Amino acid sequence: MASFEQVQISSLVDSAYEAVRKAILVGDVEPGSRLSEAVVAREMGISRSPVREALRMLERSGLVIQQHNKGYRVNEFSEHDFFELATLRFALESLAMRLAIESDDLIPSLESVLDEIREAEKSGNAVKAVMLDRQFHEAILIASGHGRLREIWTGLRDQVELAVANNNRSFATLAGISHAHDSLLEAIRGGNLEQVIKELELHIFNGPLIEKENNANS
Repeated sequence: MASFEQVQISSLVDSAYEAVRKAILVGDVEPGSRLSEAVVAREMGISRSPVREALRMLERSGLVIQQHNKGYRVNEFSEHDFFELATLRFALESLAMRLAIESDDLIPSLESVLDEIREAEKSGNAVKAVMLDRQFHEAILIASGHGRLREIWTGLRDQVELAVANNNRSFATLAGISHAHDSLLEAIRGGNLEQVIKELELHIFNGPLIEKENNANS
């Protein structure tokens, strides 16, 4: 069982949620692992009640599964699951891109996040780099101005971040994360919408798990 970070008294549910979520995303808790409410609470130094609610939140987000009379276990995503997430992401983000492409806020927002990704890479902070990777794409949703579209995308946040984390592990170095976003940002700067959409598709579907499933379906 992985060691979880101890959490502060304030906002115990949110803190417990983020601690378990982080452990799952970075691979400290492997897919299929059982999550004991009592063990997690003890390692965090808190009562079981906030841990119980945090695990329910993680179940709603799709990262854990509740088993009858067995508590929770970390969800095991298949190649097809990652393929479904990629196709859904592309549908949502391509629409967002079409709405956001003329926004004055889009390019500055993406440049700012990409700078932060590079800083995270330099410091070797893979966890932060993955979080910023997700924020890069979320910036497109924000710039689209489409509240309901962003709401749907946000509901997939944890699963998307897990898919991104798995995909980023395929890069030879951490610097591959920023490189993967450079060409997309360059296309956006060029202003050719159809080229941007093509680049977005390449970006989202670039990964060994997704490519394997995509080839199987072709």
